[in-house]
Amino acid sequence: MCTTDRVHLCAQSLYGGTKTGAAAGWWPFVHCMFMNIDGLKCGNNGHCDESSTFRANLAGVLPACAAMNGVDAALISACADGPDGVALQKASYARTTQTAKYGFAPAFVDGSYVEGADAFWRKSPDQLLYGQSLIEAICTAGTGPSSADATACQNNGTATPSV
Repeated sequence: MCTTDRVHLCAQSLYGGTKTGAAAGWWPFVHCMFMNIDGLKCGNNGHCDESSTFRANLAGVLPACAAMNGVDAALISACADGPDGVALQKASYARTTQTAKYGFAPAFVDGSYVEGADAFWRKSPDQLLYGQSLIEAICTAGTGPSSADATACQNNGTATPSV
């Protein structure tokens, strides 16, 4: 089972929704982790040859991302390495089986499948392109709170900044 998945799920469980910190902390933390995914995966879009190498990379990235985003690295790590993380991951994987017909990494915006967003995922390790395609889908949907004013949408060129 993927350690990084458990880290993301634990951050969301601990800091997401209506809990203290809400999306203000967990989502930027997860974003930071994704921005460092190439290093975490030892640059090969799969996994490190040695578990110890991955763990060493994680020991640098996770605390740095946590500190930058106001979440507790030790709390997230304890969850990810414990039974709560495993339970969250099993539940997540169970939900994923419901979307298997859409492919490996389907993306949904407000419950609607984003056609083709994952078509290149395993063909290219270009996580930036994948992220940009998701941001474009979110921004053009215009359904989130102030999505048209979101910095990501403005920087992506899909929204007109409000005056």
